[in-house]
Amino acid sequence: MNCLNLCDLIEVKDFQNKTLEELISVSDIADLERLYIGSYFCSQYFLMMDFIDELSLFLKKTPFKLTLVIPVFTEKDLISAKEKIDFILKELPVDEVTVNDVGMLSALSLDYSIRLNLGRLFFKDERDIRAQYLYQKTTHPAEFGRIDDYFKQYPVYCAELDPISKVIDLQNDTDIRVALHEPFCYLTTGNICKYASVDIKTDHKFRPNAPCKKECQKIHEIYTPDSSDYKLYRIGRTIYFPTTKPQIVNGHIDRTVFFPFFELMKIRKEGVNV
Repeated sequence: MNCLNLCDLIEVKDFQNKTLEELISVSDIADLERLYIGSYFCSQYFLMMDFIDELSLFLKKTPFKLTLVIPVFTEKDLISAKEKIDFILKELPVDEVTVNDVGMLSALSLDYSIRLNLGRLFFKDERDIRAQYLYQKTTHPAEFGRIDDYFKQYPVYCAELDPISKVIDLQNDTDIRVALHEPFCYLTTGNICKYASVDIKTDHKFRPNAPCKKECQKIHEIYTPDSSDYKLYRIGRTIYFPTTKPQIVNGHIDRTVFFPFFELMKIRKEGVNV
């Protein structure tokens, strides 16, 4: 199955000016079946998603399957988050939810009869394109050692992995489905957003989970060290690096989840040199 990951990327204007339709047409994904919305990394982006009505209308014309991705929330935002989740699940034809922490996995399994996926933040294996010994090795995701525990307690359907090394070993004792994100691997993330502090007074900058104006929709950064052939991208709260598709051993990938960052930036005419 081929999926398009719109998490942390789109806002309401992308429906109003038909950017989403153009993005789907140029993303070079054959047989696209599913869209991912929400966020893996930013609670504030998730809480401010303002395109639910527009997406509902869009899906009536173009009936893709839909996955809702839920980030990790701190206690201050938890009530608002649960209200937002409930609203989205009632308004949109979501048939599965990707969660990124055990607390939300447990809560949703109790409150809703819906298929659940283990998101990228469950898999904390070391990854760093700058350390070639990490990228060149064969990696067996450490969390696979606990997969059976999740199956016993929760309705887990799929595990979502990043392309953290050239070879990934999927050996495990369950029938869990596996999704692979591409063409980016996330390197690191956190609760403090650099971009959210752009217009904030100095003594209030860099606060964890601070409210923002979705500055991430207007700016990103590229790091290209002179001595290396890799690039790092700061998109929202998260640092990513682009990779090639890894070799898979002792298993297979059931779905790919494509992050169309380059394609969206070209459409928005923000002058990204890719």
